[in-house]
Amino acid sequence: MTKAKTRGQRRRRRQRQITLHGDSRPNPARQGARKDLQDPADAVALAVRARLTGCTVEEARDTLASEPVGRCIRYQIRDDYERRRIFEVWQGMRAAWETYIARCYPVRLSPAGASLPFLPEEMSVEPSLHVETRTLEERVEEARNNWFQWLERIMSLPTPERHAVMGQLHEYGPIPWDNEAKMPTRTGQQIINGLQMLVDK
Repeated sequence: MTKAKTRGQRRRRRQRQITLHGDSRPNPARQGARKDLQDPADAVALAVRARLTGCTVEEARDTLASEPVGRCIRYQIRDDYERRRIFEVWQGMRAAWETYIARCYPVRLSPAGASLPFLPEEMSVEPSLHVETRTLEERVEEARNNWFQWLERIMSLPTPERHAVMGQLHEYGPIPWDNEAKMPTRTGQQIINGLQMLVDK
Protein backbone atom coordinates (compact mmCIF):
# COMPACT_ATOMS: atom_id res chain seq x y z
CA MET A 1 0.00 0.00 0.00
CA THR A 2 2.79 2.36 0.92
CA LYS A 3 4.69 1.55 -2.24
CA ALA A 4 1.62 2.12 -4.46
CA LYS A 5 0.92 5.39 -2.71
CA THR A 6 4.50 6.47 -3.29
CA ARG A 7 4.21 5.67 -7.00
CA GLY A 8 1.03 7.74 -7.20
CA GLN A 9 2.72 10.63 -5.48
CA ARG A 10 5.65 10.43 -7.87
CA ARG A 11 3.33 10.34 -10.89
CA ARG A 12 1.39 13.37 -9.72
CA ARG A 13 4.63 15.21 -8.98
CA ARG A 14 5.88 14.47 -12.51
CA GLN A 15 2.59 15.76 -13.93
CA ARG A 16 2.98 18.99 -12.01
CA GLN A 17 6.49 19.52 -13.37
CA ILE A 18 7.92 19.96 -16.86
CA THR A 19 11.55 19.73 -17.89
CA LEU A 20 12.92 22.54 -20.03
CA HIS A 21 16.61 22.62 -20.97
CA GLY A 22 17.38 20.34 -18.06
CA ASP A 23 15.48 22.47 -15.53
CA SER A 24 12.35 21.25 -13.76
CA ARG A 25 9.59 23.87 -13.70
CA PRO A 26 5.90 23.95 -12.73
CA ASN A 27 3.57 22.78 -15.48
CA PRO A 28 1.33 25.76 -16.50
CA ALA A 29 -1.44 23.37 -17.51
CA ARG A 30 -1.68 22.22 -13.89
CA GLN A 31 -1.71 25.68 -12.30
CA GLY A 32 -5.30 26.69 -13.08
CA ALA A 33 -6.37 30.14 -14.26
CA ARG A 34 -3.67 32.79 -14.41
CA LYS A 35 -5.08 35.67 -12.41
CA ASP A 36 -1.99 37.72 -13.12
CA LEU A 37 -2.95 37.84 -16.81
CA GLN A 38 -5.95 40.11 -16.17
CA ASP A 39 -5.85 43.30 -18.20
CA PRO A 40 -4.48 46.04 -15.87
CA ALA A 41 -6.88 48.58 -17.39
CA ASP A 42 -9.85 46.35 -16.51
CA ALA A 43 -8.58 45.91 -12.98
CA VAL A 44 -8.20 49.67 -12.53
CA ALA A 45 -11.66 50.33 -13.98
CA LEU A 46 -13.22 47.80 -11.62
CA ALA A 47 -11.38 49.28 -8.65
CA VAL A 48 -12.62 52.78 -9.53
CA ARG A 49 -16.17 51.52 -10.03
CA ALA A 50 -16.05 49.72 -6.67
CA ARG A 51 -14.76 52.86 -4.94
CA LEU A 52 -17.49 55.06 -6.44
CA THR A 53 -20.22 52.54 -5.67
CA GLY A 54 -18.98 51.62 -2.20
CA CYS A 55 -18.84 47.88 -2.89
CA THR A 56 -16.30 45.12 -3.42
CA VAL A 57 -14.49 44.62 -6.72
CA GLU A 58 -16.50 41.46 -7.38
CA GLU A 59 -19.78 43.31 -6.78
CA ALA A 60 -18.57 46.09 -9.08
CA ARG A 61 -18.70 43.67 -12.01
CA ASP A 62 -22.49 44.07 -11.92
CA THR A 63 -23.85 46.30 -14.70
CA LEU A 64 -25.75 48.30 -12.10
CA ALA A 65 -22.47 49.60 -10.70
CA SER A 66 -21.39 50.96 -14.09
CA GLU A 67 -23.46 54.17 -14.07
CA PRO A 68 -25.04 56.63 -11.59
CA VAL A 69 -28.66 55.53 -12.10
CA GLY A 70 -27.67 51.88 -11.72
CA ARG A 71 -25.86 52.70 -8.49
CA CYS A 72 -28.97 54.44 -7.18
CA ILE A 73 -31.08 51.40 -8.06
CA ARG A 74 -28.59 49.10 -6.37
CA TYR A 75 -28.58 51.23 -3.21
CA GLN A 76 -32.30 51.93 -2.95
CA ILE A 77 -33.81 48.60 -4.11
CA ARG A 78 -32.92 45.42 -2.23
CA ASP A 79 -34.74 42.79 -4.29
CA ASP A 80 -32.54 41.71 -7.21
CA TYR A 81 -35.47 40.87 -9.50
CA GLU A 82 -37.01 44.30 -8.91
CA ARG A 83 -33.63 45.91 -9.55
CA ARG A 84 -33.43 44.29 -12.98
CA ARG A 85 -36.96 45.34 -13.90
CA ILE A 86 -36.31 48.96 -12.97
CA PHE A 87 -32.96 48.99 -14.77
CA GLU A 88 -34.58 47.55 -17.91
CA VAL A 89 -37.04 50.46 -17.88
CA TRP A 90 -34.17 52.93 -17.66
CA GLN A 91 -32.19 51.22 -20.42
CA GLY A 92 -35.21 51.02 -22.73
CA MET A 93 -36.06 54.66 -22.16
CA ARG A 94 -32.49 55.81 -22.77
CA ALA A 95 -32.12 53.65 -25.90
CA ALA A 96 -35.36 55.09 -27.33
CA TRP A 97 -34.15 58.64 -26.69
CA GLU A 98 -30.70 58.08 -28.20
CA THR A 99 -32.16 56.38 -31.28
CA TYR A 100 -34.65 59.22 -31.70
CA ILE A 101 -31.89 61.82 -31.53
CA ALA A 102 -29.64 59.89 -33.91
CA ARG A 103 -32.30 59.31 -36.57
CA CYS A 104 -34.51 62.37 -36.28
CA TYR A 105 -31.88 65.10 -35.82
CA PRO A 106 -29.05 65.94 -38.25
CA VAL A 107 -26.49 66.07 -35.41
CA ARG A 108 -26.29 64.85 -31.83
CA LEU A 109 -27.30 67.17 -29.01
CA SER A 110 -23.89 67.09 -27.33
CA PRO A 111 -20.52 68.86 -27.48
CA ALA A 112 -19.44 66.17 -29.94
CA GLY A 113 -22.31 67.08 -32.26
CA ALA A 114 -19.98 68.09 -35.05
CA SER A 115 -19.83 64.47 -36.23
CA LEU A 116 -22.85 62.98 -37.94
CA PRO A 117 -24.44 60.03 -36.12
CA PHE A 118 -24.05 56.58 -37.58
CA LEU A 119 -26.15 53.62 -36.53
CA PRO A 120 -24.86 50.32 -37.96
CA GLU A 121 -27.62 47.95 -38.93
CA GLU A 122 -27.86 44.71 -37.02
CA MET A 123 -26.38 41.79 -38.96
CA SER A 124 -26.66 38.05 -38.56
CA VAL A 125 -24.80 34.98 -39.79
CA GLU A 126 -27.84 32.73 -39.67
CA PRO A 127 -28.97 31.09 -42.93
CA SER A 128 -32.20 33.07 -42.76
CA LEU A 129 -30.37 36.38 -42.83
CA HIS A 130 -32.76 39.28 -42.33
CA VAL A 131 -31.94 42.24 -44.53
CA GLU A 132 -33.20 45.66 -43.51
CA THR A 133 -35.85 46.58 -46.04
CA ARG A 134 -37.32 49.63 -44.34
CA THR A 135 -36.73 52.97 -45.94
CA LEU A 136 -35.00 55.77 -44.06
CA GLU A 137 -38.36 57.48 -43.57
CA GLU A 138 -39.83 54.33 -42.05
CA ARG A 139 -36.94 53.96 -39.61
CA VAL A 140 -37.23 57.61 -38.62
CA GLU A 141 -40.96 57.20 -38.07
CA GLU A 142 -40.43 54.11 -35.92
CA ALA A 143 -37.81 55.87 -33.78
CA ARG A 144 -40.12 58.86 -33.36
CA ASN A 145 -43.12 56.73 -32.39
CA ASN A 146 -41.08 54.67 -29.94
CA TRP A 147 -39.73 57.76 -28.18
CA PHE A 148 -43.12 59.48 -28.08
CA GLN A 149 -44.59 56.41 -26.38
CA TRP A 150 -41.91 56.66 -23.70
CA LEU A 151 -42.41 60.42 -23.46
CA GLU A 152 -46.12 59.95 -22.85
CA ARG A 153 -45.34 57.60 -19.96
CA ILE A 154 -42.75 59.99 -18.52
CA MET A 155 -45.16 62.93 -18.69
CA SER A 156 -47.65 60.96 -16.59
CA LEU A 157 -45.25 61.02 -13.62
CA PRO A 158 -45.58 63.51 -10.75
CA THR A 159 -43.69 66.74 -11.41
CA PRO A 160 -40.59 66.07 -9.21
CA GLU A 161 -40.07 62.58 -10.63
CA ARG A 162 -40.73 63.75 -14.18
CA HIS A 163 -38.17 66.55 -13.98
CA ALA A 164 -35.60 64.26 -12.35
CA VAL A 165 -35.96 61.54 -15.01
CA MET A 166 -35.93 63.98 -17.93
CA GLY A 167 -32.97 65.84 -16.45
CA GLN A 168 -30.89 62.68 -16.22
CA LEU A 169 -32.01 61.51 -19.65
CA HIS A 170 -31.04 64.83 -21.25
CA GLU A 171 -27.92 65.18 -19.08
CA TYR A 172 -28.79 68.34 -17.21
CA GLY A 173 -29.75 69.09 -13.64
CA PRO A 174 -28.39 67.82 -10.30
CA ILE A 175 -26.34 64.65 -10.15
CA PRO A 176 -28.21 61.52 -8.99
CA TRP A 177 -25.32 59.82 -7.16
CA ASP A 178 -23.03 61.30 -4.50
CA ASN A 179 -19.58 59.79 -5.04
CA GLU A 180 -18.33 60.97 -1.64
CA ALA A 181 -21.28 59.77 0.45
CA LYS A 182 -21.74 56.73 -1.83
CA MET A 183 -25.50 57.10 -1.83
CA PRO A 184 -28.24 58.62 -4.02
CA THR A 185 -28.91 62.33 -3.87
CA ARG A 186 -32.47 63.60 -3.59
CA THR A 187 -32.58 63.73 -7.39
CA GLY A 188 -31.40 60.13 -7.55
CA GLN A 189 -34.16 59.05 -5.19
CA GLN A 190 -36.73 60.86 -7.33
CA ILE A 191 -35.40 59.15 -10.47
CA ILE A 192 -35.73 55.70 -8.90
CA ASN A 193 -39.21 56.52 -7.60
CA GLY A 194 -40.21 57.60 -11.09
CA LEU A 195 -38.76 54.49 -12.72
CA GLN A 196 -40.60 52.31 -10.20
CA MET A 197 -43.85 53.97 -11.22
CA LEU A 198 -43.11 53.19 -14.87
CA VAL A 199 -42.33 49.50 -14.36
CA ASP A 200 -45.93 48.34 -14.63
CA LYS A 201 -47.25 51.14 -16.86
